[in-house]
Amino acid sequence: EYMWLAVNWSNSMYVFGLPLLYFTAQFSLCALEATMARTPLGAWARRLPTPVQTILTTFSLLPLAPLFLEGISGMAVQCAEQGQTVAMLRSGQPAPQDAAVRPPLDWVFMGIVILFVVSHRAFRFSRRSGNKFSKASAKVVPVVASPRCGA
Repeated sequence: EYMWLAVNWSNSMYVFGLPLLYFTAQFSLCALEATMARTPLGAWARRLPTPVQTILTTFSLLPLAPLFLEGISGMAVQCAEQGQTVAMLRSGQPAPQDAAVRPPLDWVFMGIVILFVVSHRAFRFSRRSGNKFSKASAKVVPVVASPRCGA
């Protein structure tokens, strides 16, 4: 609730408490699910395929989604205006003067993170596969006759 309140501090149309109602309903449904887990109904629900479980969970809270989205609509519009990356123009119409020539900064940072993760995994895979081959190599071990081994 505090994030919605901070974002909508100057918005006179914001109704304090609606996101809190959504989160209360979400908590209640989660508590009901945990309570029902050991009942025959819970056992039946666990046997459902995972995608069906996801769809049923989504549909159970979907009617309450407007409560969750109540306070962030203004923020979503502001983010869309700030991070606009595609301008829809009629044929022959000039591009806006403030149209971005380079990708947004969040795209650049995401590209750097993806590059780092991929290179890190490739490095770990190369080290792991290198060790796999070295472990598979044959080693010569002297055999010593010992009374404990039965030789």
